[in-house]
Amino acid sequence: MKKNIKALTGIRGIAAVLVVFYHLLHHSVSMTFLQNGYLSVDLFFILSGFIMMYVHKSDFEEGVTVNKYVSFIGSRIIRVWPAYILWLSLNIILLFKHNNAPSMIQTFANFFMIQNWMLSKSIVGTGWSLSVEFFVYFFFPIICFIFSRGRKNILITLAICLSSIIFISICKIKFITGTQNSFSGPMDLISYDGTGALIRGLSEFSLGVSSFFVFRYMSSKDRISNITCFLSLVAIIVSMINKSYDILFIVSSFFLIPSLASSSNLITKIIGSRVPFFLGKISYSLYLCHIPLAYSLYSFFSKHISSDYFSDSVTKLLLACFTLSFCIAIAWASYLISEKRSFIKYLTFKPKNIA
Repeated sequence: MKKNIKALTGIRGIAAVLVVFYHLLHHSVSMTFLQNGYLSVDLFFILSGFIMMYVHKSDFEEGVTVNKYVSFIGSRIIRVWPAYILWLSLNIILLFKHNNAPSMIQTFANFFMIQNWMLSKSIVGTGWSLSVEFFVYFFFPIICFIFSRGRKNILITLAICLSSIIFISICKIKFITGTQNSFSGPMDLISYDGTGALIRGLSEFSLGVSSFFVFRYMSSKDRISNITCFLSLVAIIVSMINKSYDILFIVSSFFLIPSLASSSNLITKIIGSRVPFFLGKISYSLYLCHIPLAYSLYSFFSKHISSDYFSDSVTKLLLACFTLSFCIAIAWASYLISEKRSFIKYLTFKPKNIA
């Protein structure tokens, strides 16, 4: 199998950019596509599950040993922790500067990325999803082993995951939502004191793991793979331009990711081209850094860009593009410092990476 699947890196970069636009514009621009930008996180969870299975299936298909389990968790800590701690530290400094210092419990929970395990709010704006993903990593070796035992286990797990996703998208009780009372859509569940975010992450991650077997089936069937790639992309676009089509987006992502990995067509070439691929490489740092930067940059540009010649919506989009360009530059620096050249890379655990 290919070590580096450029289309998967590219789709992650596109999704990260959409998250930035979502946070900047979903309250002020009446474009459904942007207002549905929160769904990028669902794609992240599914993509993460697929990648973990792609890279680590051989480690756990015969069983879960202590050494392999610890090695896997260690490799994930090394991958996600350096950049996260960098931006966590900068966020804490900003909070102190504005006399809004986090409590010791909040700092402790955020430092170990366990805040969304019913413990405390995230200090980094997007940290809630990283905490959820860190949570699901502990289940991956077991999920991998179960899925490797046969098709029946995969089908049962798929049914459970889809049922759970439908349930939390419909049922907005406090056990699911916690104190969250504002939602951009059915799957917009992020609260630390409700179970919705954890169920969302674990279910979608498991879908991603199971989508690996769709990839394995498509790998030798080019025509099916290409058709699936096209149809699933169309379905994702339809779900993004319509409100409350979240389940369609999730199901389409389940098929899009393995088809991108197994296809070689115009779509995969575009998504895996130089710009999306670059954005995918820095997507983790972009995801982390844009919250503390984006609003201040947006405010700064709004004072220097006149709206006399453009409509209000066009002006806001231009401001968002300027803001995004600066966030990308800072994310690139963050990537070079805390990801590509991080000293932690040279410790015991050696993480594998394909996207």
